[in-house]
Amino acid sequence: LRRLSLSSVNEKSKVKGVSWHKHREMWQARVRLGGKLRSLGYFPEEAAAAAAVAAAREADRQGTLEEHLAERPERVCRAVTEFPELR
Repeated sequence: LRRLSLSSVNEKSKVKGVSWHKHREMWQARVRLGGKLRSLGYFPEEAAAAAAVAAAREADRQGTLEEHLAERPERVCRAVTEFPELR
């Protein structure tokens, strides 16, 4: 018999750019823009990771991607520190 942990119940996302990071047990957000793969961070909730991908794509369309990414570490760190048990 295979044991199922809580983390293995919902490991796949239907959102392009969002995937489950098995070792961190968090949702990883990444997006390829301008030929570069950009890591947007790790999030405790899939919806937050999907929102990060959508925001990065919108910033790219508006030509403000670099400014958006410069702000990102604070938001990601705040999300991770709010849920220390998920690190």
